[in-house]
Order: sequence, then structure tokens, then C-alpha cells
Amino acid sequence: MRKGFFQLWCWRPDVWYVNRKGTNLESVISDTVGAVRKQALPWLDDLGDISRALQVFESRDEGSMLPGIMHEILGGGVDSFDRAEISSALALALGDRERAREAWLRMLANPYYKTLSDLRALAAERIALIQGSEALR
Repeated sequence: MRKGFFQLWCWRPDVWYVNRKGTNLESVISDTVGAVRKQALPWLDDLGDISRALQVFESRDEGSMLPGIMHEILGGGVDSFDRAEISSALALALGDRERAREAWLRMLANPYYKTLSDLRALAAERIALIQGSEALR
């Protein structure tokens, strides 16, 4: 969530600063409530359905680096390790093992991960677990 007003003493858009005397507490609470209504609740409504959440986590690119703050609404870029972890878990919750496996394969195909052998090894382990659980069925 992002605050709706500028605070000179706290420039981060995701932190509401209450001064020592609490004289700005009412405006901070009011703005926070507004942010929950306008930002958090619609986000939760949008992603409250597992099928919809999986579709969003597989495709929506909402990550951005801002000065001094990393802003990742969906836990990493499309086809990132974190996004594969989430997409795979959602797919497994829906009983779709192939889609869970594909999330990891997309991550492995991402050029960023070509040299990160530790993350590639973890992804390979996840794929083996998904395939192994299929063999048990």
C-alpha cells in the first residue's frame, strides 16, 4: 500500500510516520484506512480466487525498482524464482501438476538464472518433487 500524502520526515511511500507527540495520528489513520479501502481490498478481491491469482502471478508484470525502495507487488518479476514458487503452489492447490512444473521450467528458461546454479538446483528439486508426486498417484 502507498500513502496518499507526502511526509518530509518520511519519504518512503509505504511507511506512514507518526510523530513523537502523535499530533498527526488522526491524518495517518485516516489515510491508512483509505489506502486499505482503495488499494488493499481491491487487490484481495482480485486475487481471492485461486484460479485468478494463478493467472495473475503467471503473467502480470508489476515489479519495479524505485529509488531507495524495492516495490514488488507480486513477489518478483515474471518468471522469477519467487514467482515460480508462488505460481507452482497455486497450481498445485488447483491440482494442476503440469502447470506447477511449467512455472519452474519458465524460471529455468529465464536468462537471469542461467548462472545461478543454487537457484537452478532448487528449481530442479521442485520439478522432481512435482513429478514424483505424480508417479505416486
